[in-house]
Amino acid sequence: MRRPGATQLVWAVPVVSTLGATVVAAYLLGLGPQPVAGIGGDAVFIVVTGLAFGWVGALVAARQPGNIIGWLFCGAGLATVVSGASFIYGELAVPGRVWGTWLSSWTGLVFFLTVPLVLLLFPDGKPLSRRWRLPVWLSGLAIALLMVHDAFAPGRLEDSPVINPAGVEGLRSVLRNPWLGWGAWILLGTTVVAGAVSLILRYKRSRGVQRQQLKWLALAASMVGLGFVSLVATAGKAEWAGIFTALSVLLLPLLVGVAILRYRLYDIDTIVNRTLVYGSVSAVMALVYTLGVVGVGDVVRQTTGQDSNQLAVAGSTLVVAALFRPARSRIQNLIDRRFYRSKYDATRTVEAFSAKLQEEVDLEALAAELEAVVRHTMQPASVSLWLRP
Repeated sequence: MRRPGATQLVWAVPVVSTLGATVVAAYLLGLGPQPVAGIGGDAVFIVVTGLAFGWVGALVAARQPGNIIGWLFCGAGLATVVSGASFIYGELAVPGRVWGTWLSSWTGLVFFLTVPLVLLLFPDGKPLSRRWRLPVWLSGLAIALLMVHDAFAPGRLEDSPVINPAGVEGLRSVLRNPWLGWGAWILLGTTVVAGAVSLILRYKRSRGVQRQQLKWLALAASMVGLGFVSLVATAGKAEWAGIFTALSVLLLPLLVGVAILRYRLYDIDTIVNRTLVYGSVSAVMALVYTLGVVGVGDVVRQTTGQDSNQLAVAGSTLVVAALFRPARSRIQNLIDRRFYRSKYDATRTVEAFSAKLQEEVDLEALAAELEAVVRHTMQPASVSLWLRP
């Protein structure tokens, strides 16, 4: 049974998230009353995360208040924009600015709690079994240790010259012990691995709706993984990697929300198929284009002695345009044969039946062949064919 007070109050979260994201975006674009140094790629991440997690979390919490994932998303979105806005406050020449820096140093850690908990609790907000409650509590413990470490360790705040105004000098030996921070991150990483194992087991045991929901999460997780791999591969220096990572993080709450609310749930197979096909085609076309520009450009330079590569670009563009349709068709068949075997076999069976239909004249043989095709492609419990006399 829904509690009206809680479900109505939850809509304050996306409103606050939107206000905080607007403030961060304004200073990112240089529209604030004072310039803020050090605000850059992180601001894009904060805006995207705050808006996506705040709104999707509120929607899930309002529709399914018993599902903790909605409330978790609300907390992640709210904490992210609070971290960004407080960072900006700490950079301004205003009273109490050190407390803004202090607040931003630990509130953003709440976002990292969403990763293991989504893996462990998706899609119904409950662990796989009673024994899987342990990693849920351990992930909360890891984040709590990290937040206490960053919020109350005496001395300078991390990545800041500001002295921690809330530092507890009596706990210096404990909070400044490097093993506390490292141990908490290792514990959090262990719970992420446990969440991945839990998700695999849940997928193997699932059927019907829940299996489709897990496919949506798998798609979201793969996109986020690609984003962070691109960041690591470029050492965080490529602008496109940062934008791609921010967009992949945006997809996480959106796709999880689609899965939990079951909106167009069974479209996931089509989306995955198209992603595999057009992703592969794009990679092949990019490779052909690059090789064409480099190869033809080198021939042109050796033949004419000029550095102009306009001919190479034009030729490579024509080759890519000519190869697109046959490449897409071949890659589509390859992916269907490898990952969608039942669909591939059904298509081949129907094509073979269509070819035989043009030659067969015996009605009884045709009826038997039709029943065989239906059994092979649709796999029904029984097949009956009625013919008008």
